[in-house]
Amino acid sequence: MTKASYPNSPGAWERGADRLHALAEELLPHASAHAQEASSRQLQHVVPALRTTLHNRPRPAGIEHVMVLAGQLRTVIRLLQQDPGDAVAETISRTIAMGKAGYTPGSSVTQEQLSKDFAAPRPLIQRAVGLLVHKGALELAGKRRLRVPVPGEPYRSLPEHIAQRLRERIASGVYRDGQALPSRRTLAKEFDCSHTAVARALADMRAEGLVAWTRGRPVTVINPARPPHRLTPIAPASNAANPSRPVQDLPLPAPRSR
Repeated sequence: MTKASYPNSPGAWERGADRLHALAEELLPHASAHAQEASSRQLQHVVPALRTTLHNRPRPAGIEHVMVLAGQLRTVIRLLQQDPGDAVAETISRTIAMGKAGYTPGSSVTQEQLSKDFAAPRPLIQRAVGLLVHKGALELAGKRRLRVPVPGEPYRSLPEHIAQRLRERIASGVYRDGQALPSRRTLAKEFDCSHTAVARALADMRAEGLVAWTRGRPVTVINPARPPHRLTPIAPASNAANPSRPVQDLPLPAPRSR
């Protein structure tokens, strides 16, 4: 172990300061934007203090600078996590209502995109997304993907969204009658969701008569509109000599007299 790698060496504190400064630079835009709407004034005081600490970094950074910066970052993270997400959810909802680019009906968004566009940290975005999904302003389309609902279309949960996409593929002929669907693992990867969501979607489709499966066998498309099999009527033997004569024109036998 070299002297520069000792836990309390100047090099170790400098590397620690580098990591804390990188974290602070990532959190600062979110904290600054949120401080303008936050009802708590504590965050409004912490953000300027954090900026001052970042600006006055000594070279090399010692233990005092690292400890002060770490304490300020803990306070910022705690204050951001206390917000229920109502303000961010309201801002996202207004953006969707205005139909801005990237948030038009039918558009897909991710939590990473929301965090970047609305300058909010991930925990705050997660709570805001929960509120918006509950209100129907967003739909879950995967583990990390969301969808802006289309007006006039009913709200769909994630299993309903998956089932609807599979119904459309069956109706368009992508999956034909008697054809096996992709495995549950493949569908979960495609829709970026859990196997449970895929299983619920397939269960709903089986209840509708669109698919069927047995244990150990793949999920297979069935055609509920297919007419039942019917036997072709056979003409009596007396009509065999004249196949062009319709069956209904044959004379009926006279009743026997007792």
